[in-house]
Amino acid sequence: MPVKNIVKVYKENSFYHIYNRGVAGQRIYRNVADFKMFLFYLKFYLSATNLQGPTLKVSPSRQLSNYYQKIKLGAYCLMPNHYHLLLYQTDKYLIKEFMRSLGTKYSLYFNQKYKRRGPLFEGNYKAVLIDQIDSNEQLIYLSKYIHLNPIDILPSRSNLEGYKYSSYGNYLGLFSQDWVKPGLILNKSRNNPLGIGNHHTRIKAGIVKRIPISKYGGKFSIAGLAITKPKPKITGTNNAINMSCIFMFDLNQPQSLSTSYY
Repeated sequence: MPVKNIVKVYKENSFYHIYNRGVAGQRIYRNVADFKMFLFYLKFYLSATNLQGPTLKVSPSRQLSNYYQKIKLGAYCLMPNHYHLLLYQTDKYLIKEFMRSLGTKYSLYFNQKYKRRGPLFEGNYKAVLIDQIDSNEQLIYLSKYIHLNPIDILPSRSNLEGYKYSSYGNYLGLFSQDWVKPGLILNKSRNNPLGIGNHHTRIKAGIVKRIPISKYGGKFSIAGLAITKPKPKITGTNNAINMSCIFMFDLNQPQSLSTSYY
């Protein structure tokens, strides 16, 4: 069966949910230094050239690409074996170039550090274009989904704001990373019934409301995977919930969200 979202539709001035995991589900971040290095590369590629710092200075002929103001990062979450990015691109193929730069740079770092060969990621990144119709509602829910990813690996399934490798703190005003643009999402929340306050209160409470499937003609790909049935699919001996149905649950209930899905 073909993997979903490998075939990509590129459009200018559009939002995308980008995600990928390690080959065979293996860890792509083995320690704190690995998480920080991936974030460093995000910062490097998305910052103005005068703010990139001296670490990666090279000769002009080998100067690394820069995507400042061309690619905007609305939200992110790094998990031990996968990542999620919410990106906005101004030109048609910028995300393709950006992800090639980011993936190549981090893979080289990882393989050299751990003396390994071969691909680090499970094929090319997956990309879901956010439709222009109902895009505000989709973006709000997608930011919730991304920031809820660590819930299962945190003590007592709480303290999301304490997870160091997501953009959630930017949304709460706990810190500011100038290369992350939460305003891309928060500005869309202000006049929405989901609202900025309600939006983040729901995340902290671990509650995600289901968007009616019928509203999207029987399909909804906000999590990067199409939802085609109104009831969740339960798999595995630990009753792990298929990630494509994550929006259908109140996380205060006893179901367990599997961190092996992405």
